[in-house]
Amino acid sequence: SRPARICLKTTRPTARATMSVIGIDVGTESCVVAIARRGGVDVLANETSNRTTPCMVGFSGKERRVGEQAKAGITSNIKNTVVGLKKLIGKRYNSEAIQTELKFATFGMRDVAGEAQLQFNYDGEQRTWRVERVMGMVLQHMRQIAEAGNDGKPITDCVISIPPYWTDAERVAMAHSCEVVGLNVLKLMHDSSAAALSYGIYKTELPEEDKALNVMIFDLGHGDCTVSVVAFSKGKLVVKSVASETVGARDMDMEVAKHCAAAWKEKHKIDAFSTPKAVFRLMTACEKLRKTLSTIAQSTLAIECFIDDIDVQQKIERSDFEEWNKPILDRIMATVDKALSEAGIAKDQLHTCEVIGGGSRIPCVANSLKEWLGKDVSRTLNQEESVARGCALQGAMLSPAFRVRDFSINEVYNYPINISWANQAGDGEAVSMETDEAADSAATAAPAGGSKPGGSEIFSRFNSMPCTKMLTLYRNSTFQLAASYPEDAPTPAGTVSKISDFTISGLPLGAKPGDAPPPADAPKYKCKVKVRLDANGILVVESAQAIEEKEVEFWEDAPAAPAADGAAAAPAADGAPAAEPVQPAQVKKVKKKTERHNLPVEALRPLNMTKRELLDAREEEGKMAIQDRILVETAEKMNALESYVYSMRDKLQTSLKEYATEAEASNLISKLDETENWLYEDGADADKTTYEQKHNMLLDLCSPVNQRLVEAESRAPAVSELEKVIASMESLAASAATEHIEPADKDKALSEVSAAKAWLAAEQEKQAALPKHADPTLLTAQIDGKRASVETACAVLKKPKPAPKPAAVPPAAAPATAMDTDAAAPAAAAAAPAAVDMDLD
Repeated sequence: SRPARICLKTTRPTARATMSVIGIDVGTESCVVAIARRGGVDVLANETSNRTTPCMVGFSGKERRVGEQAKAGITSNIKNTVVGLKKLIGKRYNSEAIQTELKFATFGMRDVAGEAQLQFNYDGEQRTWRVERVMGMVLQHMRQIAEAGNDGKPITDCVISIPPYWTDAERVAMAHSCEVVGLNVLKLMHDSSAAALSYGIYKTELPEEDKALNVMIFDLGHGDCTVSVVAFSKGKLVVKSVASETVGARDMDMEVAKHCAAAWKEKHKIDAFSTPKAVFRLMTACEKLRKTLSTIAQSTLAIECFIDDIDVQQKIERSDFEEWNKPILDRIMATVDKALSEAGIAKDQLHTCEVIGGGSRIPCVANSLKEWLGKDVSRTLNQEESVARGCALQGAMLSPAFRVRDFSINEVYNYPINISWANQAGDGEAVSMETDEAADSAATAAPAGGSKPGGSEIFSRFNSMPCTKMLTLYRNSTFQLAASYPEDAPTPAGTVSKISDFTISGLPLGAKPGDAPPPADAPKYKCKVKVRLDANGILVVESAQAIEEKEVEFWEDAPAAPAADGAAAAPAADGAPAAEPVQPAQVKKVKKKTERHNLPVEALRPLNMTKRELLDAREEEGKMAIQDRILVETAEKMNALESYVYSMRDKLQTSLKEYATEAEASNLISKLDETENWLYEDGADADKTTYEQKHNMLLDLCSPVNQRLVEAESRAPAVSELEKVIASMESLAASAATEHIEPADKDKALSEVSAAKAWLAAEQEKQAALPKHADPTLLTAQIDGKRASVETACAVLKKPKPAPKPAAVPPAAAPATAMDTDAAAPAAAAAAPAAVDMDLD
């Protein structure tokens, strides 16, 4: 079901109306992109009109294929198509996660300095690349889909979904993937929190905080399972607990594959896992079977020409599927129990259980949840799109371009983090740790003396994000802080405990490179180190300062001495000089002055890209983008040439057959066949310019024949238009509307009309005598030119009649004589009315 829309308003309509932010849900198998723009949040379809895009990248020759293109060519390019990037990024090669992925991988992987990197063939060379670079290609493709759905307007701001169980290394790696392709990450958001936001922000009648609704968000995807308990109140959601398990629907498919492989090995003596292509075809068939068994109780898994041209099939019932996957189902339900117990609430305190993810459609999963919960689960959220919508909403909240309903999100970090340093409190100085944010009531001021093995716990499990702590140490030289996960932290199996080493230099103050280190008894500076777990769940040292206290001398006026008791100042005698003023005494004083000096901080993280590697990756990504554009343009030119060959050859046998001689048609078809053969042989890898030259050559060769058809089709309408103009001008000249035209001008116009009429008749007679395959003598351009000359010559016939002359004015009356004036005066006086008195203001 699709939720009601929330209207997003831009803060500055004139400047921000074109701005947008996207949310990308990165899954193991597929990705979804949603866009927040003025008016609401929309999920966008890709180039094949699908709202989900395969999360895979294929390399073929010089070409990169991402998403739907990679999926379309994976069968023939399986060793160079990378899938499941979410499971590979930011991990060591010998970790349990990578070793598990090797069972599904059809592409190459290598151990490079302990890190898992991808191996494939690109541009004729064997390449070994970091997973971050290939993940960046997927994110760039999702941005291109969003820009295509946003009328081509550029988009840079985004929110990316990540699993809550990711460690610091995986989060930093995803941030680097975005940086490689120039995406500005507003936040790396937990996918369960994004789904919770999609659920809660549309609720208009949430209770107050003391009566919050506890909702369980159950997400079973293709490669993992996440369960979170979230408390919803008015304008707020608080994540109370998160539990995860790295099993998903794909692992259920693998169980089916194992049973089928065992049956076929006994029956057909074949190994279904012998080749990457066989593994891919088997897993694809198992996925299709799982979806079928979700609707019917029995189905058959069949693959044609599986191995050694053997057709295989296996009849499987839903009960078999559920029995084989019972251990996986038990692990999933254990994750549900764990999330509830860590939230500290009882089962009957849950308002509902909201399920999302493609795996939640499996009947045995839904039935187990229903049995555990004691009631039906809720499916109000869209299974595939809710996480992307939540990310887009979060992006709109974080972007200054939008104004969204107030709704706060309190996310938590899954693991505790320790900080250690050399000589912890061993120098006799106090070492303290305190929170820098009053809102973080769970982390109060506490000593950090290194009482625990492996360091002091600076952030506890389920610590809110973001959160900042301030460390106070006393040091007189460069020192290091080491961040790590405790040994008992519930991190995924095979996770390296070390997070990062932070080197803080710049001590002693004023020291120059090459200076000898200070002696052990040298005075120490009070150092304030701000450690922050940011909103992305990445640990950083925001700043480090050395506090230096100096004694500053200054002079101050001494207080004036009090006057003696009873003494009075004697007035100065008349004429006596005035006494000079006495200067007050100066007293030297000393005060303490505090100065803060920023210290350089350098972070060294295992597995993650260095600044140099990031710059090189961005530069190479730009070059590959240019090459991709050239390849697209080259393919368009090649397709245009190929299409012209097929189209022209067909026309020469149909519509153009009458307009070409046998010799011409034979020659042109020979040239077209020659070009076609070249396209599939030597011209298969030609460049864009060569295709353009070949196309232009064929256009020139075929132009005479094409022109004859064009002339034949356009000649009759042009003749008709000329005849209409001739008839119109003759009719106009004979009408009364041209009586005002000078006879000479009318004769000249009629002469031009007659000449055009005679010319048209003569030329039509010549053209009618020619065969269709001969070049025409009467061209459309000539006819149009003659029509224009007739219209110009006859423009005088359309000259409007002159306006009629004005009527003659009657002559003025003769002036009166003196005798007439005297006689008329009495009559005028008698006719004049009596004067009326009038007040004038």
